[in-house]
Amino acid sequence: MPVVCALNFDHISLAQRDRIGDILCTLPDAHWPEVQQALMIACGFSELVSPRE
Repeated sequence: MPVVCALNFDHISLAQRDRIGDILCTLPDAHWPEVQQALMIACGFSELVSPRE
């Protein structure tokens, strides 16, 4: 994204890759653990998520 932004996991759905097109944005590797935690919570697996340090 051209400016600082935030990801929102309140609404998640599947999309066919060929309908999305080019890459929308990138995310630094260091942020992927946060993405995993947010997805687990959004999908109802909060009991499997360890507290953030």
